Formats: sequence, structure tokens, C-alpha cells
Amino acid sequence: MRKNTDNTALVHDHLMKNSRSVILAEPWMIPSAMFISESVDYMMTHKIKHFIVIVQKKILEMEWLPLLKGAQNKNLTYAIAMNEVGRKLEAFHSGKQMILTNDESLDWILREVMPEDFCLVIDELSRYRHFKSKKYGVIRKLCSAAKGIIAFSRFPLPHGADEIWEEMFLIDKGARLGITKSAFDDRYFFVKRIQVGYCYKTIRETKKETFKAIGRAISDICLNLYEEKATDAKTIKKINTYVNLTYIEMSKYLLLKEHLSVCLRDGMKISASNENAASIKLLQLASGTVYDDDHNVLYFHERKIMKLKSIIEEYAGSNILVACWFKHEMERLKREIPGSVTISTKNDMERWNEGYIKIGIINASLGGNYMDMYKGGKVIIWFTLPWSLKLYNKTNERLMQEDGSDPVVINIIAKGTIDETVLQVLDVNKKESHGLRRHI
Repeated sequence: MRKNTDNTALVHDHLMKNSRSVILAEPWMIPSAMFISESVDYMMTHKIKHFIVIVQKKILEMEWLPLLKGAQNKNLTYAIAMNEVGRKLEAFHSGKQMILTNDESLDWILREVMPEDFCLVIDELSRYRHFKSKKYGVIRKLCSAAKGIIAFSRFPLPHGADEIWEEMFLIDKGARLGITKSAFDDRYFFVKRIQVGYCYKTIRETKKETFKAIGRAISDICLNLYEEKATDAKTIKKINTYVNLTYIEMSKYLLLKEHLSVCLRDGMKISASNENAASIKLLQLASGTVYDDDHNVLYFHERKIMKLKSIIEEYAGSNILVACWFKHEMERLKREIPGSVTISTKNDMERWNEGYIKIGIINASLGGNYMDMYKGGKVIIWFTLPWSLKLYNKTNERLMQEDGSDPVVINIIAKGTIDETVLQVLDVNKKESHGLRRHI
């Protein structure tokens, strides 16, 4: 694991000054390690009795537990409250200073064991951005009851600048950016509604100096640890390589796009209930395999597979990661690429870092759960791009080399398809994310 830049003093001063705060940090900085080293001092300064840490299970296993086991000499005790009710009760009644739990347990905590004088630690604040969802409602209640809040955000604004309101509302109940989303929109955006088919879509365009104004409003409780060279002057270089579908393939692709339904062959039908569902099917078609209406996998084309094989030959001698998005793609790639291995567990990642895996296949949806993988190689090929800038960047930056040099990132794009739209969305969101960070 790479060493963090020496931000210890900054984190210490920030946490001692603010009982409620956000730490913006690059993934490899391991913000959880910085927090653990300052946790006991934070408890004493803000008179906190317990920490409730909300963390995804895989990140708990790969990141938090190794760190906590090495922190026993810091007088910090912890217990895990996940899964069975009996185990969760035991953890909360154990008297330990830190209770580690997950989203699925939050409603139970609210109903059964709400402690007093606790600090809520949120590992990845950007996971909570749907204000009307049940998950957001539960964590909002916990945040209101908490005496302190410490939130980590490795990738703020993964889908656009308008998301920052939902995240910051959990921290300060709207004190800085507006007590309602409408107030936030009026202050920082030009908002208009346009009709798309039978539905209406809200479009937000940032006003002049929006990022500067938002950054100024929240800078007192947000500690920005992003390094300039890692965000602006030294962004990861990417190579876009294109494939062309045949006339027949593109015709069927366009039928699904325009009519939300298409018959691929022999009565095998692909349909989508709405445009959002269609976008998923179109991504699958662009990459060559798709689920039909009965959830069977249908083969559509081999353009990307052929391109992938040629890139692997071009980088012969290098260890390569291939990133995809759908489960059936992982299975297909393992069959089509000789010697390839799927990477999903901690043991798989250790084998990659030790050089035993020459071609690894990873699922982009797990991008935030991977350990640093830079020791195993520095070439990553995206077979199917995700819509999420957060997942895209997290996965790429796991290969950032120890000396700070960039990984080789290759995107395989089906020309004239939704792949090109995803590329544009990732680029826009990257600019908005960097635009905000520069002003915090």
C-alpha cells in the first residue's frame, strides 16, 4: 500500500476544529487511516462516546479491518454490527468505542439501539445523493441525531455539480447551500424543463462562477486533500479506440434506440420499458451481448472482442486489466480470452499484485472496492464504460504507479452508439468535479 502524502497535521487541525466535516481525498490516500489515527483525540475534543462507521462490506474487509488491527496500541476498540440481529446487539452493547456497520443496518439502529453522543462516520459521502430514496431518509435521520459527522468523499460530484446539495445537506441541514433543493437551484443554476417523448426532463446549467461560490460556501467544513498534479496538471491520459458495427448490426441497434424494441433473430426479442432501461440494453448491444426479455444472453457481434484481442497482442508482455460492466460480459471475456482470470476477491487482487495474473477481468461496479493494484501492472482496457465518473476514476486510479506515473487507460468505443455519449458524460462530470475542488 502506498504511503499517504503527509497530511496528518491538516487532518488533525480540521477534525479538532470541526465536529461536522467532510474530507475530500484521492482514493490512494486512504482517508480512513487518517481518521483512525486522530479518532481518540477527536473523541476527547468533541466529547464523543462512540463512533458509528457506515462502510460497505468489501471495503470493511479490505481497508478498515487491516487498519484497525494495526491500531490496537492507540487505545481504540471496535466491534462489527452487520447481518444477524444478535450480533448487532452484541456489538452495540459491547462498550466498544467504534461500531462498524452498513447501509442495511441503519434502519434497525434507528429503531432499536440509537446511542447517545455518537459521531457518524460516512465512508464515501457520494453514495447518498437521491434525496427521496429510503436510504437517504434513514441516513438523514441518523445525521440529525449525531453529535458529530465525519464524511469521506473520494470522488465528489460523480454525476454533476447539482449533486453537492444532497451530500452537504446531511452535514449541515442546508445551512450553507440552502435549506431546500429549489433554493440551491435558484442560487447556482439556470433551470429549465424540456419534454423528451412523453416525459419532462430537468436541465441545470451552472451560472457564472458557480463552482467558486459553492466552494466558498462549504470550504470551512470541507478539507480538500486533492493534489493539484493529480487533478488538473496531471490527469490520467486515455486512449480511445473505435470499432464499427456492420450496416445490419447498426440498423438493429437503431431500432431498439428509436422504438424500444427489436427482434435480433429467430423471434428473440429485446425490449425496454422506458428510455433509461433502453440505455442499458444499448450499452450491452454496443459491446456485443445482451439480455433478452427472458434474461437469456444473446450474442450480437464480436467487434469489441476482436479489438480487445488485438490490443492484448499489442501489449504482449504487459499484465493487463480488462474492465466491463455486466456479469455476462465477465463470463464471455473469460471464455474468449485465453489465460484470463476474473478478479473479485482480496486473494485475487493479491495474486495480481504478485504478478501471477497476466490478464485480469474486473467488474466496474466493484471499482471502489479494489485494493491498490499498481504492483501488478499499469494497463487497463475498458470493454464497456460505466456512466459513473466515480467508478471509472476509482478503477483507473487503483493502477496509479508508486512513482506517480499514469496507467495506460484504453477505452474501446463502438462508433455511432451510446458509448460515445457515455464518453461525453464522463468528460463533463470530470470538468465539474475538478471545477469545484479547485475552489475548496
